[in-house]
Amino acid sequence: MAFVDVPGADGTMGTSHREMMSVELLTAARYKEYVRHIEAHPLVQFISHPKMVTRHNLHMLERLLGRCAERYVLSSDVDALIPARIGAMV
Repeated sequence: MAFVDVPGADGTMGTSHREMMSVELLTAARYKEYVRHIEAHPLVQFISHPKMVTRHNLHMLERLLGRCAERYVLSSDVDALIPARIGAMV
């Protein structure tokens, strides 16, 4: 699970906390932190609770994915991303 550092209430990282990366928590205020995390990690997993997602969250996700698509090859196929396990049970 991916976690991102989010500035505290006063806007500084001195009062920051970590939270899971999720679609419903992706807002304009957190956008840069999500971008930084993605730039630093080759594999990022998002969680979401569809009933909690707003139009703003979807807009920010579209913006984030657009930015990433310009810079990286995106894949949502987990099997293609994780190497085959040696001696995996059949």
